[in-house]
Order: sequence, then C-alpha cells, then structure tokens
Amino acid sequence: MSKSKEKACPSAATLRQAGEKVTEQTAFSSDNDHTTPGGCGQRLLLVLLHGAANAIPGRELVKLLGLHNLRELTKEISRARRAGAPICASCSGERGYYLADDPAELEHYARSLDRRLAEVRATRAAVGDTLRRMNGQEEMRWNDAD
Repeated sequence: MSKSKEKACPSAATLRQAGEKVTEQTAFSSDNDHTTPGGCGQRLLLVLLHGAANAIPGRELVKLLGLHNLRELTKEISRARRAGAPICASCSGERGYYLADDPAELEHYARSLDRRLAEVRATRAAVGDTLRRMNGQEEMRWNDAD
C-alpha cells in the first residue's frame, strides 16, 4: 500500500455526515457549555461514526465540537470510554476516532492498547536501569540455584 493511501484523509462525505450530526444536535440542545457533564460528551458520541473506515481525525473533532484543543478532546474521550462508550482510535490507515461496530473491532483496539502498554513498560524499565547506573547503584540478582 502506498504512503498516500496509508495517510489518506477521511472522505468529505464522512466529515459532512459528522458535521450534520453536530448541527442536528445543536438545533435540539440549548446546552452549548462543554464543561458540564453531558454537554460535549454526549455530542461526541453523536458525532462519532461507526467503523474504522469512518474514523474522524482529532483535529476535525475539535472543530466539529467547538473545543479549544486536542487535549480537551482526549479528556472527553477518556471520560466517555470510562463511562462505557466503545470509542476506538485508529493508528493506521485512516487515523482518528470512531465507534466500534462490533465486539471484534473493540477487541482489536484493546489488543493495540495492550501492545502500547508493553512498549511503555519496557521503556520504563530501561529508564529505571539507566537511572540506577547513573546513580551508581547496582542491582543484585540472586541465583535461585544457590
């Protein structure tokens, strides 16, 4: 697969569909305060589309939801996930956020998180080893055979 296809932007139809969902929700809601529970979080779930093929980039979601930056978006996504929303992030192909279509899609995302956790743990262990060496500390390892 070519690099241009791997980094393809979401289709105009995908973004238009998400934008229409935001417009519809705004028309029916007088609560435009993103800081109140249920404000932005509920709109986030209405804007996200189902399936990895419909992933919406974070920067586009920030614009659609009227947020200030990506950090606000990631906080909203974390809150929604902890409340049980099946929000996935695609890191290959069409990068962005989407709702899982089925349990298999959510399981695939959970496995990608597990791989990331393993990488972070390995990096943390290496940094800890380096810090001990820099401080002149040696770690004693006992041989179980003794």
